[in-house]
Amino acid sequence: MLHQSRRDILPVSLPGNCENDDTNDMAPLMLGINININIRPESSRSDWRKVGLGVVLALVGLASVGGITYGVWYYRREAMMMDPTLDTALSSDPLPYDRVPALWGDDFECLGWRATAGCDPGGERTPQYDKTCDTAIGLGDAGFCEVRNRTSLQVYRVMATTCRGVIGLKTFTCNMAEEFTDFSKQAATYVHDPAPQFSGVRRGIVFSVFKKALPGVFAIIKVLRSYGCTLPIEIFYRADELHAQSNVLVQALLQSDPNVVLREITDPHATKFRTKPYAVYHASFDQV
Repeated sequence: MLHQSRRDILPVSLPGNCENDDTNDMAPLMLGINININIRPESSRSDWRKVGLGVVLALVGLASVGGITYGVWYYRREAMMMDPTLDTALSSDPLPYDRVPALWGDDFECLGWRATAGCDPGGERTPQYDKTCDTAIGLGDAGFCEVRNRTSLQVYRVMATTCRGVIGLKTFTCNMAEEFTDFSKQAATYVHDPAPQFSGVRRGIVFSVFKKALPGVFAIIKVLRSYGCTLPIEIFYRADELHAQSNVLVQALLQSDPNVVLREITDPHATKFRTKPYAVYHASFDQV
């Protein structure tokens, strides 16, 4: 910092007689005034660079601490999720969930997701991690859904899961608890349509196809025939997925191989992957 001192001599006129207001005589007086001038230079570029470097180092330090903290947390979480005792968590005594005695009807009421500690639905409750009925529950969540019968006011714990009970990006909500608990009772009383009568042919091959899968099925059938396989073949399809009457590959199979038969799937519930068990069940063969 530079410091400069300068003494300026300034002429100042003052009254000649300060005690007598009647006089107008002015006597010149030389008054010395000291003036100090401070000159501050602007910050240099090097100073700003030092400040910037300090900020960058601080951010790097914070990021490193955050990364280490997350790594420790992730390692502990993974170790907890791989705990072999979780394999029997849903079959322990007492069970961490309840069995709803009957179908819900109009009495179902969802209360919410109840979180638990230790990756175990039977662990200590952690209310701070509870969720609403429409909030997604996924990998890493442990606990159960709490529901209530509006008529009896009985509360049930259902859909219990460990923190690794949900795979990948799949999720569920506690609003699904009604259908979830009703399913076991509906399955126990379900009666399927009678199985078709066998045609007398004990063994055969069954395919369920859609348009994009048809070229592969066509090739497989040709390879089987080239190896001398003469088993009858039934091809199941949905009319909304494959127009069999106008499809070139389908018609080529039917015309070249009398042991290939088309079977249309008419059940509206038999879609996508469900067409496979449908085809096996409805095939006219004793062995598929």
